[in-house]
Amino acid sequence: MFSDVVAGQDNPIEITSETTSETTSKLAGPSAKQENILNWCKPISSAQSNKLHSKLLNAIIYGNISFNFIDNLYFRDFLQELAPSYQLLSLDMLCRHVLTRMFSNHLQKKLTTMSIFTDATICLDGWTDISRNSIYGFMILKEHEKHVIDIIDLSANHHKASFIMNKIEEVLVSNGIQISSAITCDTNNPPALQTWQKENSISHFLSTFCKTKWYLIAKVCLGVFVFERGFQHCLRLSKSDKINYPEIRENIKHIINDKYHFASNDILINVIKPVVNAIGRLKSRDATLAEVFKELIYIHHEIFRLEVPISGFKAYALVVISQRAREFSDDIYFITLFLFSAYKKIAMLRHIDGNSLVHGCLELARVWNFKKPEASLLFKELNSYKDGISLFNHISSNLQQSPRSFWANFTRNSPILHQFAMKVFAIAPHRAACE
Repeated sequence: MFSDVVAGQDNPIEITSETTSETTSKLAGPSAKQENILNWCKPISSAQSNKLHSKLLNAIIYGNISFNFIDNLYFRDFLQELAPSYQLLSLDMLCRHVLTRMFSNHLQKKLTTMSIFTDATICLDGWTDISRNSIYGFMILKEHEKHVIDIIDLSANHHKASFIMNKIEEVLVSNGIQISSAITCDTNNPPALQTWQKENSISHFLSTFCKTKWYLIAKVCLGVFVFERGFQHCLRLSKSDKINYPEIRENIKHIINDKYHFASNDILINVIKPVVNAIGRLKSRDATLAEVFKELIYIHHEIFRLEVPISGFKAYALVVISQRAREFSDDIYFITLFLFSAYKKIAMLRHIDGNSLVHGCLELARVWNFKKPEASLLFKELNSYKDGISLFNHISSNLQQSPRSFWANFTRNSPILHQFAMKVFAIAPHRAACE
């Protein structure tokens, strides 16, 4: 029968011993792929089941899906068809046992991590959920790391500055985080926070640079630019078809017909663009405190080189940027700029000489509990770095290289300065992760 089938083909197949052996091997048993499919129907071990339970729970939690989805008959039928050997737990078992176990493991891991976490930035942000509850999230940041340490419902409390600061301390203590060596505080300086700063010996304040209003202004201006032709089209329709299109008010007509309005809008976009770009870079996870002044310098330079035909507007924009820069006159910003090799001379020029910057670094080291021998060695290394001698006479001035990356790779027998710089550049200059 087999020979009849072969002979009946349009292109007769020659049956050789090699062909026969291949056919025999194919008929002898399933392929590796088929074997995998068969294995899928085999009983799943307890460890594999627990792993699948956890993955399913993660999908529900991070997908913001109701836990009742577990009892969905169509979902259970889908799983049964996909993997008959997987026994889906009941909703009660999944929530009471699997979720509890996952939370316990996460809590243990978090406490272990937080107990050895150093040189971190604590930040928080509040929002209102769909039920109008006031929720606050607390996070800890360090370089590329970010950890949620707590999320608390504060709806029943008045959000006064003193209460928020007490709540911060409670959250830190409950997670095993000590704040005895804190050096910075991100705040707008209300009296209650100033008192808290003094009580906890916090040496510096970090001003807030990233403002949402810049994005809002840019969004409005870009909208006007994109829809300029659309506005004019609407104006023509309102004139030609008054029955189907509403009448446009006279003051709106005047704006749409005013070419100078749209030209001025284009100029405003050019002025705002470097500000928005700088904010975007400052909110990146690679940003350091040194980038604050670096970006302010960039903004000033970009606006200065613009051709702005509106009388006085360019000068006004430069004055606003200069005023904003003066808000960052705290030593911590100049110290970070000083340790950014490409901007070292600019930082020294701001302080007339580098001696005040060196003393500022030593004061910071004292707050960080550097011992006297370490401080003495740091003083020598800082002076060598300031004067560009010894190991620092040929250091890189690459504007594109991150100062954190520079000091991470700088291992030329300056251990204390390396340690100090890494602690400084571990400070996150924003709370974008928390937002």
